[in-house]
Amino acid sequence: MQSWNFNGRRGWLKQAAACAAALCAPMARAANPPAWPAKPVSLIVPFPAGGPIDALMRALAHALSAPGNASVVVLNQPGASGTLGPTTMARAAADGATLAVITPSVFRLPHVQKVGYDPLKDFSYIAGLTSFAYAVSVSAESRWKSLAEVVAHAKANPGRLNVAVVGTGLGYIATHHWQKKAGISVNPVSFKGGADAMVALLGGHVDLMFEAGWGAMAQAGKVRLLAAADTQRLPGWPDLPTMAELGYDVSVQSVIGIAGPKNMDPALVTAIQDAVLRASGDEKYQRALATESMPSRPMNAREYTDYAVRQFAAERDNARELGLANQ
Repeated sequence: MQSWNFNGRRGWLKQAAACAAALCAPMARAANPPAWPAKPVSLIVPFPAGGPIDALMRALAHALSAPGNASVVVLNQPGASGTLGPTTMARAAADGATLAVITPSVFRLPHVQKVGYDPLKDFSYIAGLTSFAYAVSVSAESRWKSLAEVVAHAKANPGRLNVAVVGTGLGYIATHHWQKKAGISVNPVSFKGGADAMVALLGGHVDLMFEAGWGAMAQAGKVRLLAAADTQRLPGWPDLPTMAELGYDVSVQSVIGIAGPKNMDPALVTAIQDAVLRASGDEKYQRALATESMPSRPMNAREYTDYAVRQFAAERDNARELGLANQ
């Protein structure tokens, strides 16, 4: 795999622009999309079975496997912080028979450790679908009813507010930016996964959680949401303010989408894009979104490719600022 020279922002921007042009050029030539799926398709989900993304993608696969179409089968391949599945997909034939779910870690990990793929060269980005809904949440038993109360407590008790996050992922990064903007110091407590973080929150082992994956517990009344880390209010929670509305310009860009191996035929990319975006309107899929309070944010192939380039650059900057960048 070709290594990238990240020395100097000007050089980086030139490389990113060149990659974007190379990724987008085939889409401009796409015409007369072929039928898809015409043969069985494997959709690799980089998380264990039973989780929210697994449920969402199984609903999507069911919609794609409509009468007259070949079957789309979900294959769970967790590992490597959500990048093992996409790495496997990148080595498959570019015939549309192997696709993978792409999550934000795909763009972050290359900046902090050695990986077996290049996100700007090894994938054909097909369609964006939704995003993780990040929010600041506390147990329903917590004395805090607003983010302002939490900030006041943190200012009075520097470094003593325990915030549950998953690894050094997006919640960890968002917590870092929130501290800076609020003028507070908190203690991020890292967990292996969102389920572990939620158990710690409900058990009173941490004070609050800055993560996604709170949907079911919030709907059950077991956690209280204080603010959404998004650019707009979340579906199903119209009274929940965004962090920006509360004076903290912190939002998490965490698009989840579908990609295939590099060098896919542009007509095939268009065919899969159209099929996936149609399937995202399926009632069962929409119910799965609502269960986790995840917004519907469809992107076509060009839009998703542009997002990938921007997000890869943003994750590079985050890794450097937090001292996580590999040398």
